[in-house]
Amino acid sequence: MLIMLLFSLSAKAQITGMWEVKDVKAGDKTTTPVAKWFQLNEDKTSQSGNGLFQNSAGTYIVTPDNSVLIFTDQYGKTDEYGAFQVSLINNKMTWDRMEEGQLVKVSLERVNKKPVGLWDQAIGNWKLIESTVHDNIESQQIILRWDREYSASNGLFPDNTHGVWHIAGQQPLLKLLSSNEDIPYLDFTISFFKDYRMIWTRDNGIVKLVFDRSLE
Repeated sequence: MLIMLLFSLSAKAQITGMWEVKDVKAGDKTTTPVAKWFQLNEDKTSQSGNGLFQNSAGTYIVTPDNSVLIFTDQYGKTDEYGAFQVSLINNKMTWDRMEEGQLVKVSLERVNKKPVGLWDQAIGNWKLIESTVHDNIESQQIILRWDREYSASNGLFPDNTHGVWHIAGQQPLLKLLSSNEDIPYLDFTISFFKDYRMIWTRDNGIVKLVFDRSLE
């Protein structure tokens, strides 16, 4: 009995910690969010977010055998889609449940720190070093601020030097919304090379802008 009790307590503890979402499938579609994580604490409180940004908090209930998990938000509202069926093996976990008539399967892995989102990498001052659409790239820069406002040099985008930037939560899509309401928004596929290079593309790669992080 003592051995069984110790095993039960050990298994129960395995669900606590930080988990990164690696894959989400809803029916036959992949809907994996960018840099999504969940923190499950021993006191049954929980937090979740994307990248370095926390966007929810609350509590959770899990059965003693770690087979059923349900969340309640910070306002006391239980998850409208109900409980997840849980499969937990070492540092990998899956959650399954029905949502709006289709099976949703979430695959997670235990991590030691929050995954970094594209928006976290984008914050900073960037200098244009390569472009397929500019004749002169000298002194062309853009600042992407933490509060999601941007400021660009004159000539980087015609008549579009200030506004708001946004990166989608489920795909690497950057949108620049100009403060001039008469100017349509710009969108690019965004990627990074290590910590110092940012690449924007659109129109199947015909338009390509490459930036390096500037320390000035």
